Amino acid sequence: MQFCGKCAAKLERVCPQCNSPNPPEFEFCGKCAHTLAEAKAAPPIDYAQPQTYTPKFLADKIITSRSTIEGERKHMKKGLEIRRDAGFSRLSLHYWLLSMFHLDLGDLENAQTYMEEALELSQKKNEKHFEGMSRATLGRILGKADRSQYDEAEEYVLQGINILEELKLKPGYVQGYLFLGELYADTGQREKALENLKKAEGMFQEMGMDYWLRRTQEVLSRLQG
Repeated sequence: MQFCGKCAAKLERVCPQCNSPNPPEFEFCGKCAHTLAEAKAAPPIDYAQPQTYTPKFLADKIITSRSTIEGERKHMKKGLEIRRDAGFSRLSLHYWLLSMFHLDLGDLENAQTYMEEALELSQKKNEKHFEGMSRATLGRILGKADRSQYDEAEEYVLQGINILEELKLKPGYVQGYLFLGELYADTGQREKALENLKKAEGMFQEMGMDYWLRRTQEVLSRLQG
């Protein structure tokens, strides 16, 4: 019997670490001593307001950088229009970059729109590299935009990782591990988040990808702090 016939309360608490059953009054697992408390989801982050999630001096730098990024985004958009009108190929890359600019600006709606366009174009042109990157990044955007889309977001990231692993594009699929770790962290799945973030951290260190290493360590710091 798993539930009380009077109040429907669970009659046992399953350890999230070793899956061992425990009496309902236990706060820690009797087998491995892991906490039995349910992980709480991290509070939502408003990426458009850096002062709400980072110290003031860093928030000021981010806001200043965003002014520069906004100018670069306008040039990028104009370049995209010129290339599209001229019939240039590899437009998927330009839509992907436009999406990344909007993502850095906290504009998740436009980031999603451009990334979906990048994904569609990469599929039409059979550009597997950009398809993998687009899927992984689209999953990241969906996870940040609406946590109710968690299943879809996770599926997109995993699909992107699988494509990039098949192509042996290590920098790409390691970014996918970071995106997956972020998604799990944002939805309170601490163990899964740590597993993917630690994997990404080690591989970024091996490849000397300092920018992405710092991004990964920032997420780890929030998760462990």
